[in-house]
Amino acid sequence: LVNGSEITYSDIIYTGDVTRLDGVIDSKFADLGLDPKLKKLRARGISNALCRVPRIEPSWTYLPDSKLESNRIINTGIFSPSNVAANEHSVVLEFPFGTDRTQMEKDLNLVFPGATIIETNHVKKAYVIQDVTTRADISAHKLKFEEHGLHLLGRFAEWEYYNMDMCIKRALDLSNQILKC
Repeated sequence: LVNGSEITYSDIIYTGDVTRLDGVIDSKFADLGLDPKLKKLRARGISNALCRVPRIEPSWTYLPDSKLESNRIINTGIFSPSNVAANEHSVVLEFPFGTDRTQMEKDLNLVFPGATIIETNHVKKAYVIQDVTTRADISAHKLKFEEHGLHLLGRFAEWEYYNMDMCIKRALDLSNQILKC
């Protein structure tokens, strides 16, 4: 059963955080348990500032500068011409988790004088951190769950640093595996 509905499924795809899997799986899977090592997997958080800046061309830029707390610019405005005015772009400045708005504004004005922050957010888990056994631990756990029709998929379910292209590929591969295409 999923979310208490009376519809049953032969397979379930879990795309959430594997460290929290115990809290969402039903009794059918509870006996399998989650390896305590997986509950302790680590991740890196980030803070972001969505900003309005003068038009720029690169889709992303790393900022290896000791004067800046921010480490990357993601040019979201380049992906759709209707996002912003002709002479502007929206960008996301990425910072270490917990960076306050005052520091974000300081960095923004060093990189783009006169630019403005539209909104900020803080994400506790943005990037997975692996150690030497993470992949083997996840792989063994995935196989155990797949035998019971529960599939782990995505960055935090598989604890892999997937970009969007790889997420889409993994979803298509898993779909083909389940449907036996």
